[in-house]
Amino acid sequence: AGASFLNISLSEVTSKWYGEDEKHVAAIFRVARRLAPCVVFLDEVDSLLGRRGGASEHESTRRLRNEFLAQWDGLLSRNE
Repeated sequence: AGASFLNISLSEVTSKWYGEDEKHVAAIFRVARRLAPCVVFLDEVDSLLGRRGGASEHESTRRLRNEFLAQWDGLLSRNE
């Protein structure tokens, strides 16, 4: 009750330009912090946070996942 809701599709986050994916993820979490309390619903998150590693994992996917997890961890550590 009273919480903001961000409905984000993974296609809105990804970009063909190097480094833009990470900027988009950081911007989403910046907005969520400003709107706190806020629920961030990331559609298709299973494709982003699925199995890690492997020879078929692309570098951009790895960078995007790392940024998402770093931002997520930052949310938790700021509230402690």
